[in-house]
Amino acid sequence: VEFLDIHAGSGRHVCGLRFDGSVRCYGDDAHGAVSGVPAGVAFAGVTAGPTYVCGAARNGTVVCWGEAANPVVAGGKPAGSGWVH
Repeated sequence: VEFLDIHAGSGRHVCGLRFDGSVRCYGDDAHGAVSGVPAGVAFAGVTAGPTYVCGAARNGTVVCWGEAANPVVAGGKPAGSGWVH
């Protein structure tokens, strides 16, 4: 698997942006940062936080997933909801 960019979160997970715009995450999934990657979204960039991940989608939106308790990510929505701003 080839990656354009890779970011490591301090919560023991790492996410990589692939050339096709997809994101793959690996490691500790205690907060949903690994399993919560939204399907069908093409990303231009991605960054991993301590318990969450946010990506800039190619359509201009920001999509975050991971710890629902973090207001930056959840906006009051459940974990893995693929919150979009």
